[in-house]
Amino acid sequence: MNTFQRRMMWAAAAVMLTCGAAGAQSQGPITLACTPSNGGAATTVNVASYEMELSATGTVVKQATGPSLGKMKYVSLKFHTALVNFETFQKLSANGTVFSHCVLTTPKPQATYEFSLGQVMVSAVTLSGGAGVADGTQVLVELSFATLDEKTTTGARAGGAGH
Repeated sequence: MNTFQRRMMWAAAAVMLTCGAAGAQSQGPITLACTPSNGGAATTVNVASYEMELSATGTVVKQATGPSLGKMKYVSLKFHTALVNFETFQKLSANGTVFSHCVLTTPKPQATYEFSLGQVMVSAVTLSGGAGVADGTQVLVELSFATLDEKTTTGARAGGAGH
């Protein structure tokens, strides 16, 4: 399996790991912990649901070797969190705060997955609501990031050797 295929596999895995209201299978809260580049206080929040968007660029050429090697583009991490976090993320966005890294931790029955994002900034903060939300309102936060690394509770990279 080449690097392009592994990265595409991880794009699919990120979609499969998207947690919604059916997060009852998790073994604890999904959390996001971010450390600012300026050395300020870390921001940690519980996450109700998340979606990570990745895309690959490249060309498909009809050859025996398969598609040409593309480049993975990290588009965004979107997550819902409690209304109490709106002011925090609104200020981070307004101030243009850049986090050196953020770690999304997703406990599952078999293992805990950690997605470590590098050079992260808040690109959008949106209030959303509806009858299915406990207090009627949640905050949708969108983060842009430059790097991504994944690992399981065993410390092994989730993408396998050579990822």
